[in-house]
Parts: sequence; C-alpha cells; structure tokens
Amino acid sequence: MEDTVIAERVSSRPANYLIVGQRNLQNTLLASLLAKHLEARCTVASSSETLRQRPSGRTLALIDCDSLATEELENTLSALCECAEVVALFNACDTTPYEWLLGLPRLKGLFYRDTSENQFLHGLKALANNEHWLPRKLLAAHLERTRQLGPRVPAEPIRLTGKEQAILRCLASGASNAEIARLLHNSPHTVKTHIHHLFRKLKVSNRVQAVSWAHGNVALLAGSGA
Repeated sequence: MEDTVIAERVSSRPANYLIVGQRNLQNTLLASLLAKHLEARCTVASSSETLRQRPSGRTLALIDCDSLATEELENTLSALCECAEVVALFNACDTTPYEWLLGLPRLKGLFYRDTSENQFLHGLKALANNEHWLPRKLLAAHLERTRQLGPRVPAEPIRLTGKEQAILRCLASGASNAEIARLLHNSPHTVKTHIHHLFRKLKVSNRVQAVSWAHGNVALLAGSGA
C-alpha cells in the first residue's frame, strides 16, 4: 500500500475531472472508472487542447506523466496551476525527484505508476475534499532539503527586465517557446536565450520552477524594471 499523508479537509468538491494526456485506451477507461466511482463528469483532453481551452471553475485536473514529454509536461503544469482548482500527477516515476513541485499552487496530489486502483480512488476522493495526497518519501525529501538549507537570509531584490517579466508571464500561461516568440515578435533562438538568462537569474532549472518562484516572490518582482 502506498504510504501517503493527507491534510487540509474542506467541504467543496470539484464539479469536473479532467485527464490530460493521450486519448488512449488506458485514459479512456480511467475516465469511465472515475465517472462511475466519483459520480462526476470526467473527460480526456490532450495537452494542446487543454492549453487552448483552459478549464475553469471547480475542476480537478489529472496529468498523465507517461503521455507528455518534459517541456509539454512543464507547459501544462504551469497553465493548470493557474486555472484548475486542484492539480495532480499520475503515472509518475518513483525515481524522479519531484519535491520541487511542492511549491506550485494547487498541485496537491502525486500518484506513482505502481499505485493500486483502490489507493488511486481513495486519493482522488481525498483531493476532491481539497486534501493533499502526496507520498511520504516525497515529503521527507522536501523536509530534509529544507533543513539542509538552514535559516533563510533576506533576499536581495531580483530585478527583471521588461522582456524577462513578459516571458515569465508567458511561461505561467503555458506558452511554448515558439508561441512566446510569436507573441513577443522575437525569433525562437532569441526567446530561448532570454529564458536561459531568466533561469540563471532566478536560480531555477525549468519553467515550472520559474513559475513557482514567481508565485512565491511577488514582492521581489515589484522592484523589477525595464
């Protein structure tokens, strides 16, 4: 049985469940299973469909890690953490260090590939009650990392250029590099360079961490300028 921690119960429940991934047999059957056991509307959509038509209202979004490439997963995560009520990952690899995801708003669940059907359904019911459903070893790794970092030193204001702020907003919306290039009237190569410099300035390694940083450091962005 998966060792899991649950917390934070409230009364509201999602009205819709959205599985984000390939329209394959597994996800189609999963949607039927969830509709039956949770007595709620459940649909399957690709990441591109999800980014074009963002879910709104009380939606619990489940992202299939096996269906999405790394950049596609990061784009989808960034976008859904802005609009869905609850976000969770499933089919996650238990050897991948996911603790950096814990800073994302609305990401409340993670299910490994070997999670049993009963545990999966139990976890989804917990998420529907706005509880967290996260593996203990993930929380333990996050706690250990936090302890190793020690007391936080007040950070110096990080000044972002107008271009970097625009790119950060695009990343938060789930836009790809090509879409950012079109929106900002730059070449894809120029956008890639700006993103690389932005990541170095923020001391992050991917776009999901950059968006998470933005959510946690709104005050630091106040001093940014052109």
